[in-house]
Amino acid sequence: MKRVLLLGTGPAALQLAVILKKGFHCHLGIAGRASVRSADFFESLAASDQRVRVSIQNVKHLAMEGECRLDEVYRGFEAIEGQWDTLILAVTTDAYMEVMRQIDQDVLRKINSLVLISPTFGSNSLIAGFIRQFNPAAEVISFSTYIGDTRWVD
Repeated sequence: MKRVLLLGTGPAALQLAVILKKGFHCHLGIAGRASVRSADFFESLAASDQRVRVSIQNVKHLAMEGECRLDEVYRGFEAIEGQWDTLILAVTTDAYMEVMRQIDQDVLRKINSLVLISPTFGSNSLIAGFIRQFNPAAEVISFSTYIGDTRWVD
């Protein structure tokens, strides 16, 4: 996992950003909708030199807390460019297809894997069918329905 792009700007995406930077030290980007609601998010990122901070509520989860700097930021999914090894869909499942359709087909042709965060029943099949049109070799991986329940192995 060298170049990872998070799709979504909510709490799950930011938690994943910290986890990925701390654990894998990858080149990390984030993309979100260009909307009135997301304007504050993108403005805050710009003001903080693309840094995000995640806090925890329970000291048992201290390892999940942290801060990282995002390497690339895309305001609008259609703005995504370059080559990404992994795309992580950290949006609500009802937005999966809407988001995927906005991403340039050349970007989709170059990915190795696509990770679904909190998918619903059938989401993997739906996304796999879509990505196969552009990239038959891309692997679609479904994560736990609740990222906070993920266990780490020593």
